[in-house]
Amino acid sequence: MAEAHDRPSSLIRWRMLPDAEARVITHIREALIIREKDLFLMTDSEGHVEVGNDSGFGLYHEDTRYLSGWELTLVGVEPVVLLSTAEEAFWMEQVMTNPELLADTGERLPSGQLQIRRHRVLDRSMVETTRFTNYSSQEFDLTVQYGFAADFADIFEIRGLHRATPGTRLDSRTQANGIVFRYRGVDDRRRQTRIRFRPDPDEIRSNLAEFRLTIPPRASREIAASITLDGIAGTSAVRRSIEHVRKSHREWLRTSTEVVTGNELFNSAFARSMSDLRVLWMDRDDERYLAAGVPWYDTLFGRDSLLAGYMTLPYRPAITRDVLLTLAQSQGTITDPIREEDPGKIIHERRDCESARTGEVVFSRYYGSVDSTPLFVLVASEYYRWTGDLQFMARLRPNIEAALTWIDTYGDSDGDGFIEYMKMNPRGLDNQGWKDSWDGIVDVQGGYLAPPIALVEVQGYVYAAKLAAAGIFEDFGDAERASCLRKEAASLRTLIEDRFWTKSAYGLALDGAKRLSTVVSSNAGQLLLSGVPCQANAEQQIKRLLTDDMFSGW
Repeated sequence: MAEAHDRPSSLIRWRMLPDAEARVITHIREALIIREKDLFLMTDSEGHVEVGNDSGFGLYHEDTRYLSGWELTLVGVEPVVLLSTAEEAFWMEQVMTNPELLADTGERLPSGQLQIRRHRVLDRSMVETTRFTNYSSQEFDLTVQYGFAADFADIFEIRGLHRATPGTRLDSRTQANGIVFRYRGVDDRRRQTRIRFRPDPDEIRSNLAEFRLTIPPRASREIAASITLDGIAGTSAVRRSIEHVRKSHREWLRTSTEVVTGNELFNSAFARSMSDLRVLWMDRDDERYLAAGVPWYDTLFGRDSLLAGYMTLPYRPAITRDVLLTLAQSQGTITDPIREEDPGKIIHERRDCESARTGEVVFSRYYGSVDSTPLFVLVASEYYRWTGDLQFMARLRPNIEAALTWIDTYGDSDGDGFIEYMKMNPRGLDNQGWKDSWDGIVDVQGGYLAPPIALVEVQGYVYAAKLAAAGIFEDFGDAERASCLRKEAASLRTLIEDRFWTKSAYGLALDGAKRLSTVVSSNAGQLLLSGVPCQANAEQQIKRLLTDDMFSGW
């Protein structure tokens, strides 16, 4: 423990007036989130991570919460938040000041005399500086405390998974300038969180660091902190980190297609959308892809990454290329009912947290998706249509061939021309299309469909994938394969019209007995993307989707 500095006895001690308001933790939907590569931080709206919070706030890496508490408090002074923002999405800022204060001498200090400016950035580690500036004519005696905790909970545990055998929290190690938290998981992996302060705290305990500051009039004092995970070093200066990451973001935008219109609101929305894609970008080792979403889906999802790549092809085709390469590396090679893996199948989801690594959840490398594989073929074909990169297609050819084989064999296990799903692992997903909640696919009475289930939009993906892939094989010089794919696509189109059309719209799905669920849903609207409907049916489907009971205005 560091020794406390001597404090001049003449300093004034302040306290809040009795009617001052305290900070209140808000709901997660109002959280601030910043992210950079494989780190993300989620705080309440004022930048706090309350120790012991049950809202999921904290600093995450590889689906594990490495920092579960990070609070800045001022003994005797509860600051007033003037600004709290995470506008650039990789760093956040809070500006605070004092309420009206009462001194132990009876003197009052007007509000707004103390400015507290807090900056926090992610750049391989988390770096934070807090500057305290005294704008009053009096010397200010301030006690600053940082409360912290590291529970190393994995993301499924935070979302409600009850773990029968959690890992072991090892003894923390306090040092003059900070503390190291350590954890040994059931997966036998050791994880650690190291917190370092500059200058050294006056006092350091297992969950608290205390600084006693004397701030002369018109002067400032600064406290810096860095949080590193598993010994991965990052930069130690906030400004340098902000400029480093900002430069990377600017390069992302500079090398993307520029879109300029006469509508400034549209221009702003487009630029922000491209910037947000950079926030979700993952680039590590030989893998590059768009994470599905922060906070709970901050990892690789085959369907989500492929659809994002499909929609961004005109603006940044490199996204699609990298996603295709990453998914090709993890394409199924064996039949494994536990992972729901088959040869040629494209992955649904991959997790690296403790519960996934130990098999408590099935998602360490999980293939329970019926649509990722046809989407892989479709998006690869679309990439070729936009870029003309036949050399890259030749590199992906074995993966495209394997995916097409999966569609015709494992995907269509009963040979009826449609691909269906039925979970093989009892702990896997009941529904394996984009509506993958357990109650997402129903009949008109609200009952659940018996598997195997053939979703309407997935058949459209297969149709579009085979039709588009035919063009690639034609350019490979394989006219016979191209012709075969076009015939298969035409046959499937006829089947879809025959089995799914209901005179006013397409049905949702076929159940295991080949009965059609005539539920009206947005799923059928995706056939418009695939190009399946004839002109008359397309017009009817559009009309049905735009009726009051379906169209939300968006």
